[in-house]
Amino acid sequence: MIKRNNFFSVLMTGYSILKRRNNFVHNFNHCKRVFFNNVRILGFNSLPNLRILMLSAMWHDVGQNDFKQQAKNHHIYSARLFKYFTKEQTHSYIVVNIILCHRNRGANKQYSPNTLLQKAFFDADKLDILNIPRSKKLIKLYSAGFSCGEFNLKDTLDFWENFIANGEKTLFLESSKKIFRKKVKKFIKFVRHIKKEYNV
Repeated sequence: MIKRNNFFSVLMTGYSILKRRNNFVHNFNHCKRVFFNNVRILGFNSLPNLRILMLSAMWHDVGQNDFKQQAKNHHIYSARLFKYFTKEQTHSYIVVNIILCHRNRGANKQYSPNTLLQKAFFDADKLDILNIPRSKKLIKLYSAGFSCGEFNLKDTLDFWENFIANGEKTLFLESSKKIFRKKVKKFIKFVRHIKKEYNV
């Protein structure tokens, strides 16, 4: 894996790229929640695996730009950036493959999660959709005239409702599905409130 003395350097390089992106959805807070979702899903504290997941979380969306049309291949761009900054690290492919496998299943048939870490990371990323504070911030930005790529308020609500109905079926691990079932109840109430408030 990444050499110990280079771990924080690579981590902070990913952070600096994220900060320059200035994303309001796929930002550092999202990356942090994805990491902790992984810890909840897997329930272990193996230091090598935690380092792998931390790097994967920090780098998985560096190729995303919230102010433009959603980057359909942002997982590939993110993986390429990570490979560029870790080209001397012989085992960085573990993180690269996790990044490549984190996209939505339907849009990412070429890169299907196979390992436990890949499946957990995919699930952890999707579970952050149910993050209400993040969703509230997005609604406020829509109200202020911002847009997230090609998405607007109605499209986002449609996306949320689809995830509420079908999200559990897209997850790989049973521990992820348990988290989904626990979180989705509050998220359903949140979406209903937003639809009523904005008459959508």
